[in-house]
Amino acid sequence: MFTNLFHLVSSANITKILLASHSTQQTISERLKQGLLDQNLSCYLLSESTPHSLTVRANAIQWCDVFIVVISRLYQRTSFCMEALNYAKDMRKPIIAILAERNFRPYGALGAISASAIQSIVLSDDNSFVHAVSDIANSARTQVIKKINTEENVTDPSQVKLLYNSL
Repeated sequence: MFTNLFHLVSSANITKILLASHSTQQTISERLKQGLLDQNLSCYLLSESTPHSLTVRANAIQWCDVFIVVISRLYQRTSFCMEALNYAKDMRKPIIAILAERNFRPYGALGAISASAIQSIVLSDDNSFVHAVSDIANSARTQVIKKINTEENVTDPSQVKLLYNSL
C-alpha cells in the first residue's frame, strides 16, 4: 500500500534543498528557507523533531539535491541531527555547512563532514546572511547535475503529508 504512495513528484528544473538544523536554530533556518525560496529553489526544513517519521526523514534526504547543515553545539550533541547528516553523507549528497555559532568549532564526525563540505559559510551579521543566501543558491545550482531521478521511493516532502492524509 505504501509503495503506491511513494511516487516521484516531478520537479526536474528546480534545485531541491534540504536545510537541516537543531530546533534552537529555527529562526536562522526559516530565514534561509525564505531566502532560498525567493531564489526559486525548492526548500524543506529538517530538525531533530520534524518530521517525526524516520521514513519521511530518509525520503527527504533522498529527495534533495543539496543538503545544508546549520552547525551548532546542540546539532552536534543530538543523535537525530547527526544521523541525518551522516545519512546525507552516505547518500553522497553535496553538503553546504553553515556555522551559526561563531565561537563554536565542530569536532569529530561533524567537524570532518563540515571540513569536506562543498562550501562553508559563517553567519556573522545581516550582511553575511544576504551573501550566504546568494552563495548557497549559486553553489547549489552549480553542484546539481540535472538527471532523471531513478529513485522510485522518493517523494517531494511537501507531498508526504497530503499522501498520508488521503489514507
